[in-house]
Amino acid sequence: FELGELQARIENIKRLFNIDEETCIAQDCFFNAMTHQVIKSEKVITLSAKESQVLRYLILNKQRIVSTDEILQNLWEYDEMPSSDTIRTYIKNLRSLLGKEHIVNIHGQGYRFE
Repeated sequence: FELGELQARIENIKRLFNIDEETCIAQDCFFNAMTHQVIKSEKVITLSAKESQVLRYLILNKQRIVSTDEILQNLWEYDEMPSSDTIRTYIKNLRSLLGKEHIVNIHGQGYRFE
């Protein structure tokens, strides 16, 4: 392969599998899953590993309602599974960082990332 062609193939795979290093959340807000950082208005905010995983899961399931149980089952091991209150705390922290308009609470169903 020539380096240019290799780079094009890598970019295509990243696009297909949504594994870009930075995800644009809003006009001035980006999320980097590799470094667990949110860059908002050029201010860098470091998230905990679990907060980062929750945010990444919501972004990957954008525009779809994700229940608390689904988050628990997909991000924690069975023997380490916390209570649903823990998920609510993670969501509350993320909403305070990103703004309530990005993570919407659907009463009785779960959360939707917009």
